[in-house]
Formats: sequence, structure tokens, C-alpha cells
Amino acid sequence: MMQNGDIRGINMEDTEKLYKNYYFNEFKSLGTDYNDPEEIRIYDERMGKLRNIKKEIDDTIKIIDLKKGDILLEIGCGTGEFCIEAAKRCSKIIALDVSKNMLEYAKNKASNKGITNISFVNAGFLSYEHEGKPVDLVVSSIALHHLPDFWKLMALKNINSMLKEKGKFYLHDVVFSFDTNNFEKAVECWINQTNDDRMKKNMVNHISEEFSTTNWIMEKIIEHAGFSIESKEYKNDFFASYLCTKN
Repeated sequence: MMQNGDIRGINMEDTEKLYKNYYFNEFKSLGTDYNDPEEIRIYDERMGKLRNIKKEIDDTIKIIDLKKGDILLEIGCGTGEFCIEAAKRCSKIIALDVSKNMLEYAKNKASNKGITNISFVNAGFLSYEHEGKPVDLVVSSIALHHLPDFWKLMALKNINSMLKEKGKFYLHDVVFSFDTNNFEKAVECWINQTNDDRMKKNMVNHISEEFSTTNWIMEKIIEHAGFSIESKEYKNDFFASYLCTKN
């Protein structure tokens, strides 16, 4: 059984033994290597300066209508900002990440803030096996693009199976809604909007190495996985948010 605040998971050697050999390896780093503890620290500090994270979290909690008795699953918890704040407003959170160092960073942050109702699990969209009753809500932010489109579908089917009837799934990710006939111009404008060289490098890595998809493909994947899209928002040609209900 999971205990509050613990980290469970399987190492890469065990993963290779347990996985069918055709499964996508979601434990393999893509783009920026967030298995590097120093990169995690820098990322956490930089995001705090570049984004209004508190407002983003408050907006998400309002959108998903988080309630005191809810059990929430977050996939790709990163440095723990969302799950720590959400844990103050619900019964329990299961926070997943494929990076053990990310989990350790988030766990320490939660401990320092006196948060005890989060279970940290070293797993991702494909490798997590849910135990116990279905969850009320699933949230994932800036993580699904690490999977190719077929495995995005398998991931969302897996999420659907964990949710209670009419449970909510909130997805925020890098999704392309620009005119693909002019994709080079769109991508170059996106990269050049920042003067932060490290951020530019991360953005280049994202475009060249990761698996963001177009808005029309993403919508079809969500629907094919057994969800109804209740609301959607496309922002700046590169970001999308979807509030979905399990059919």
C-alpha cells in the first residue's frame, strides 16, 4: 500500500523486464534532461520568474472544481507546485513523475510546507497501475507531449480507466494551432519571443526532439479515448487546455 509522502517505483532495469518490449519507454529523457538535479533547481527558479504560477494553479483548481473530498491524480508533477497547492483543498493526491529526482525535489518541497496527503509515485502515463477506487480527477500539465501520438491515445485510455463515472480530466500541453503552411515562421517567432538563451535552447529541443501534435489531432485523440471535451482554449498558437469528462 502507498503511504503518504512516500516514493515508490521501479528502476530502469526492472522496467525493461516488466514492460512488453514494444511499449514506448517513457522513462527515457527527451529534450532537456530533468534527471539532472541542478537543471531541476534552475528550472524551478526560472519558471517562478517567467510565469504567474500561483494564478495558473488557482485558475486550474477553479476550472476542475476541486472539492474537499476529492482524490486527484496528477501525471507529470514536476517540481510539485500544483500538487502541493491542490493538496490543501482536497482529500488526497497521487503525484506521478518519471524522473526520480523530480519526485525527490517535489517531495522535499511538500515536506518543508507540512503537506502530508500526497503520495509520490515514480511512474508515468503508461507505467502507472492504479490501485483502489477510481479517482475523481486527473490533471496533467506540459507532459503528454513526451509521447508519440499512438501512445498519447493509450495514455488517455489508461487515464479513462482510472476515473470514476463522469470524472474530469484536465489537460494542458504544448499543442500546435498555427497554420502549418507557415510552420517555420510560427516556430521561429515562438522561439524568438524570449531573450533567455536557456529557454530558447529548451524550445528548440522541444520542436526537434519531442512529440507535440496539432490541435485537430489532439481533439480526436481525446474523443477516441472515451472523453467528451467540455471546454478548450488555444493560446498563442502553441498551448492548449482541455477540460474533459469521461463518457
